[in-house]
Amino acid sequence: MFRLPTFLRKKYDTRKSENVPGATARSQAIDELAKRDKFFLLDRRNILVLGLDGAGKSTFIRQAKLHAEHTNAPGSRQSTGSTTSVHGHSRASSRRQRPPDPVEEYLFAVHILHPGPTGHNCHVRNTLVRPIPRMLGLRRKWLPVLTGTSVEAMVYIADLSSYDTWAGGEGEAGKEEDEVCENLLHAALHDLSDLCTTPAISETPTIFVVLTHLNVFAAKLPSVPLTRCFPEYSGLPDDTASAAQYCTNAFLRVARSNRRRRVHVSCINLLDEGEVEEQLQKIGEILSQERIRSLLQERR
Repeated sequence: MFRLPTFLRKKYDTRKSENVPGATARSQAIDELAKRDKFFLLDRRNILVLGLDGAGKSTFIRQAKLHAEHTNAPGSRQSTGSTTSVHGHSRASSRRQRPPDPVEEYLFAVHILHPGPTGHNCHVRNTLVRPIPRMLGLRRKWLPVLTGTSVEAMVYIADLSSYDTWAGGEGEAGKEEDEVCENLLHAALHDLSDLCTTPAISETPTIFVVLTHLNVFAAKLPSVPLTRCFPEYSGLPDDTASAAQYCTNAFLRVARSNRRRRVHVSCINLLDEGEVEEQLQKIGEILSQERIRSLLQERR
């Protein structure tokens, strides 16, 4: 359910106004927030978290925030090793277990211990991780706001286990032939393709594609072959590594529409904190390397 921020609830309280429909009030609230944040985002580097509904965006952010709370707790190992944290800067409490509000933002920081006699930490500062849901036209409103700002990277979340599911329901006999239905994994590929040509993202130098629910995907393969989604797949029906690599290559081809763009694809289980932590660390390290490379190019 859409939740208006506290400072906008009185202004757009639909229960007190019979002339303003709820959908219009929500749209006006989003416009107000977009107008306000346009100026705030100019001095920030932004990492967008996008994907179809139900792909795992909220879980990805929630796991990152839980990891941040753990690493910032007294006695944590943050000061002795390489850790990654995503800090909440929202009006809602970071401890509440619910999907993030559309306007929540998270400051991304990674600590990298460099090899050598005197190691030091590098911090990815002033970087906001913004989950943007597809519901209520939020993506349509928010992406133009980000045009012209520093969108440093996009994290696209896709559900790998949705390969046997269609938009109208489970992929039962006849469902995949229904013109109204669309395979959800194909829908994710089309969605990513559309995003890669969006003005706010088309010049984004780095894209991370995170394919989630790898464990569910592996459990389904013996009974539901990948050919249900990709008829041209010729690997062994129950070979998880081969099937996952095939899906990885499919997303790589779509995301590499811009030859200058660097694309990284990972397959993880979102419920495994260790895998999410490793993924966040990887994102932070790559962004640090990209910034160093960019600085070196500017000095030439």
